[in-house]
Amino acid sequence: MDRSDLLFLLVYFAFLIAMGFFAYSFGSDKIRQNTLQNQNAPVNYAAPSLTVNIASVTTHVGSVKMEMSLKVATKDTENLKSYMPRIMDRLHSCMARSSVGEISDRYSFSLFRENLLREMNTVSGPVKIMDIYVTKLLTS
Repeated sequence: MDRSDLLFLLVYFAFLIAMGFFAYSFGSDKIRQNTLQNQNAPVNYAAPSLTVNIASVTTHVGSVKMEMSLKVATKDTENLKSYMPRIMDRLHSCMARSSVGEISDRYSFSLFRENLLREMNTVSGPVKIMDIYVTKLLTS
């Protein structure tokens, strides 16, 4: 091997090392961006079920059992656990003010759901609840 071959190999290895460094640098930025995006990705958080007595049009007092999940960002799930007692208290008071007709009618229920979402976001602090998914609703 003469000097030109050694110089060529040296330049070739320097080029490979530089390409590896740039690939690592740009690739790690992409990984960091994906991690941040995954933290903001929505996740469904199962809220505890609740049973509330509500008023009806007749003298009969009805009861409602509701199970739901809350759509929040992944990074907010730990904070949501600390705010859950306040959220459940607000849910109980909102449902106690409602009537059986308001919950059993499809159109009224969508308005009721929006009202619940608004009320929960007022007490959830920095946690933004994006949506409510009602998984079980029993009225009697």
